[in-house]
Amino acid sequence: MFETYRLGHLGTFSQSGIDKKSKDDEIPVKIVNYMDVYGNKKGVLHGEEFQEVTAPKGKFPYHLLSKGDVLITPSSETSDDIGHSAVVLEDMAQTAYSYHLVRFRPFQATKIIPEFSRFAFQARQVRAHLEKMSKGTTRKILTRKDFTTIPFMLPDLATQRQIADFLDRESARIDLLIEKKQRLVALLGEQRAAAISSAVTVGLDEDAELVTTSSQYLPRVPATWRVWRLKHLAEIRGGLTLGRQILDDVETTLTPYMRVANVQAGWLDLSDVAEIPVTEVEKLRYRLKLGDVLMNEGGDNDKLGRGAVWKSEIETCVHQNHVFAVRPHDTRYSDWISLATNARYARDFFYLHSNQSTNLASISKTNLARFPVAFPPMDEMRATLDALWQRVVKLDQISEKTDASIERLKEYRAALITAAVTGQIDVSTYAKSGTPDRRLDAIQEEMGA
Repeated sequence: MFETYRLGHLGTFSQSGIDKKSKDDEIPVKIVNYMDVYGNKKGVLHGEEFQEVTAPKGKFPYHLLSKGDVLITPSSETSDDIGHSAVVLEDMAQTAYSYHLVRFRPFQATKIIPEFSRFAFQARQVRAHLEKMSKGTTRKILTRKDFTTIPFMLPDLATQRQIADFLDRESARIDLLIEKKQRLVALLGEQRAAAISSAVTVGLDEDAELVTTSSQYLPRVPATWRVWRLKHLAEIRGGLTLGRQILDDVETTLTPYMRVANVQAGWLDLSDVAEIPVTEVEKLRYRLKLGDVLMNEGGDNDKLGRGAVWKSEIETCVHQNHVFAVRPHDTRYSDWISLATNARYARDFFYLHSNQSTNLASISKTNLARFPVAFPPMDEMRATLDALWQRVVKLDQISEKTDASIERLKEYRAALITAAVTGQIDVSTYAKSGTPDRRLDAIQEEMGA
């Protein structure tokens, strides 16, 4: 028998005000941070190594974590990514939580076991309620009062234990399948990168004679190939600066533009294309042309320098200053240059020629111009590209199917948790009926993965 409550009737919500700083006149303490909860795949906290900071003596005793506490993320960039939770499964000595989290602590009279809380807070109706209640423009936020209104279904203790044990087993099975598939996707990515790197550095002919070059990044290439710096192959064009001043009497038009987020490794993500007011002079100067190779000027190290070819998917489009437009003198080389920017030696080049800061890296136009590219004769280049595309397409198809299968498994996991913690299924008979096995088999067969 399930009864529905408002969560505010089952416990209290609190925030600690404890930050990541350490002061001499405060008490040493470990704290659970936002990412310890947000990135917690299993939804549990016990025995991990947490950051060591200090807390004021007045705050310290009230915010230590105890068995049964639930920590929740009260903010995120989007509404559908808010309210991640993790439950404390054992008393944690000298451990509190940061001010970026909200703690739910059940009343002593509340009959709820931590193992059930772990899954109940993941139920879809809980997440949907939090999404609906969140407010904000640049960042979505929930108040403690918002949390008190969450509808929460609670059965007796014996049923809670039965549900928790069932979901622990079934979610572990699903998570194991997901982890295996994620490893497969990672392996496919490594094979893809290796195929590209090999193709643009030594080609496909394993018996080709290799000769020594003067480039430390391309030390040996086939005898018929030539190594050129990017500045000899293309014009490297800077982009439009955001936030620049435009006179009031100058006419502008709202124009799509490419930014770092759009430029992926070998392809363009056009699912979210921003627009910016652009003058006619700027449009002529920064408009992209068919065959341009877009390369990231800055960002995380894995984004730095990665390139993709512009295929004129949008009729009129410009690029911001953090994205270079490399315009080859001969656009027949565009795809080859793009592939070279995503090869392993390119990662080394961009890293060693970049300016590194705490969280970001950037490469100057001058250093980018020094990037070396090895070119085979035109006929060999075309044949290599054809063979490489066939290989890459097969790897991408397998990877896409596997990714789709992972998403279906995650959806099934969420649906199963919701059904169990809300009494939609009887867990005492559900597993014995073989339904979970059939559902997992159906997902595997449906996705061909």
